[in-house]
Amino acid sequence: MALAVALAAGGGAVSASAAPATSTVETPADGGHSMGWSMPAGPQVAAPSVRSRDAAAASGGSSLPVQGMDVSSYNGDVDWAAAKNAGKQFAFVKASEGTTITNENFTQQWTGSATLGYHGAYAVGSPGISSGTSQADYFVKQVEAGARVTSWSALGAVLPPVLDLENGATTECWNLTQAQMVAWIQSYAVEILAKTGQNVSIYSNPSWWSDCTGNSGGFGISPLYIARYTTAATPNPLPSSWSAWSFWQYEKPTGNASPTSYDFDAFNGNISQLASMTTTSAASRLAGTNRFATSADLSASTFSPFAAGQGTVYIASGLSYPDALAGGALAGHLDSPVLLVTSTAVPPATQAELTRLDPARIVILGGTTVITPAVQTALQQYTQAQSAPFVTRLAGSNRFVTSADIATGFTTTGGVVYLATGLAYPDALSGAAVAAESGAHSGPLMLVAPNGISTAVAAQLTRLKPSKIILLGGTSAVSTTVASQAAKYAPTVTRFAGTTRYNTSALISSSTFPSSTPPTTVYIAVGTNFPDALSGAPVAGLADSPVLLVTSTGIPTLVAQELHRLKPQSIVVLGGTSAISTEVEAQLDGLAR
Repeated sequence: MALAVALAAGGGAVSASAAPATSTVETPADGGHSMGWSMPAGPQVAAPSVRSRDAAAASGGSSLPVQGMDVSSYNGDVDWAAAKNAGKQFAFVKASEGTTITNENFTQQWTGSATLGYHGAYAVGSPGISSGTSQADYFVKQVEAGARVTSWSALGAVLPPVLDLENGATTECWNLTQAQMVAWIQSYAVEILAKTGQNVSIYSNPSWWSDCTGNSGGFGISPLYIARYTTAATPNPLPSSWSAWSFWQYEKPTGNASPTSYDFDAFNGNISQLASMTTTSAASRLAGTNRFATSADLSASTFSPFAAGQGTVYIASGLSYPDALAGGALAGHLDSPVLLVTSTAVPPATQAELTRLDPARIVILGGTTVITPAVQTALQQYTQAQSAPFVTRLAGSNRFVTSADIATGFTTTGGVVYLATGLAYPDALSGAAVAAESGAHSGPLMLVAPNGISTAVAAQLTRLKPSKIILLGGTSAVSTTVASQAAKYAPTVTRFAGTTRYNTSALISSSTFPSSTPPTTVYIAVGTNFPDALSGAPVAGLADSPVLLVTSTGIPTLVAQELHRLKPQSIVVLGGTSAISTEVEAQLDGLAR
């Protein structure tokens, strides 16, 4: 079974609206496959080989309390009453494969599977044939059409959609590199989340995951549907992204498939826990295994690959905040993502996202002590021309001068300018998202020292002629001296300052987003670290949405009150569970309703 943007790898992309090519009975010969068609019968310790459908059965999961099944067009008209009498409580039904194949029996199987209690749909992925985005779109359309509904929400309570990841027709990994495969899965997953509100479940096994993704650890948010046919009581070992499994396909049918010879599955939990997987949460999470992977996921959730000659990606240090503070505002203003690197290397997740985006230009934020010349050279290969002139750097002699250099990207005068301390990040985290907006609140964010405005920043203020300057943070962060100096450059100087960084984020939001036109989405970041919020600033800015700060274990009172005032349709948590706990995510979900 398998979580945003199109990567056309291998063959030509097929339109998501193309007429489906169906067959009376889908078989490997005509291009249709059922879930597990290429999985090996024994323990997955070597690369999978094409597996016969009459492989010996195994029953390691049969003792688990919640039993289920999965079916495809191979199974024809399924005897659902018999399945229910056999103790099956859930089913997954194949809906599509790639962008051309559908399950001719989907409507009957979908309707009948509902009688078991819980059901969901799956797609067989074809990563080397067309983009992840187009295949995700095609899957959603086929489910909605087959279920005779006009929207995913009209399906009611359904289990998470599943992406079946197995061997290609001629090669195990569809002629994709590991980085390309990770990017393809990301694009599929993000599109599914956008279209359904549910995180995609990934069907795979350890050997395929190792061979084709390089043991990517970036998909832990997706429920794992593991394929392993064994007499053991558990399906361990698991692929590297997961510490636990959700669904286990533990037995394939012997002999030819028929309405009563479906695949046997089990759920890792009780029936109440299974039921909880059918809900569409208003709060979702964008998180990678680390800050670099999270920034890549944020980019993938928002930005499509760039056309020839177009697109800029901004690169910032994932270990130092000042340059990204100022750069996030400019990136959002110019409809561009911010991706993170170390001082000496481009992390794999960043490599994969750059490959997917294929920008014309890359701009490094900060000097060579923050991001070395070796990284600048390595980034050349990710531009369309793969040439040094298309990787440039915005850098001054210090963080204050660098922020002024970044502000040169804003050419409109008479707008808003934001000033934040260059010595700490909390107050500016939420301000960067507002500065990154495309509307009236858009403007450069420049850094100041406690003792005053630097010459470089003053020069930009003179050039920009702002109508308003907004100071982010209290007088301990942005001094009264700075406020007095700022008044020389703008007729209005306003300060956004709460008693804590959390209250400041709530104040910035309430001062920017009126109750009459609230944002549909709110982004949430932890207030005790900077990477996730800084990568999220241009994403939130493009969505005209605020970034509010929470602790890892709780929601401060004023932040909760601001969420209650905004009543957003959705909340996006930035970062993993070590940054913001699942308990906080659950509380946020309640505040969105």
